[in-house]
Amino acid sequence: SMAGEPAERAPWGDTVPDRNEQRELKRQVVLRTAAAAFVSKGFHKTSLATIAAELNINKATLYHYFSSKDEILYECHRQAIDSIVGDESGDWPHQAGALENLRTFVRRYMQMVTGVFGMTLVVIRTNQLEPDSRRKCNEGRREIDHLLRDIIERGTAEGTFRACDPVVTAALIFGAMNWTCHWYDKAGKLGIEQLT
Repeated sequence: SMAGEPAERAPWGDTVPDRNEQRELKRQVVLRTAAAAFVSKGFHKTSLATIAAELNINKATLYHYFSSKDEILYECHRQAIDSIVGDESGDWPHQAGALENLRTFVRRYMQMVTGVFGMTLVVIRTNQLEPDSRRKCNEGRREIDHLLRDIIERGTAEGTFRACDPVVTAALIFGAMNWTCHWYDKAGKLGIEQLT
């Protein structure tokens, strides 16, 4: 704007998401819709046309957001993994003692595994993905596994936990948590915090 003139304002001001925010919101809707379909119908039985029909858009519109069904599944897995190992604060998981870290880990994991992206991570195997996507997801899964093992090892070293095999103990904890997505009902009387 010229000196002394007010700067030109965008229509609607700052109250409506800009184009990039709108695009990201739509990408998330596609991901959630696809994830729910993958879990209920199976990955192979869910086509891009199925996802498009569920959203009442044409299949070509999906390609504005994702290049393939593989990319959609990969992104579902990535977001689930990031909800456990990704943390902007940088102090997870060393913010406290092992018991508090274990509580935080279990809380995060239970929230993830009962959400639609977490269900895809548990129900749909990574061998459905293209090799590069599979490698990245498997690395993320290993990172989650090692995170829990490290917490258990630290707790044992601190004397907070009884001596145990961290690999077996982590496997037992994951088994209990992963099965939750098959039976947990969000509309039921047990809230996720109580379950955790």
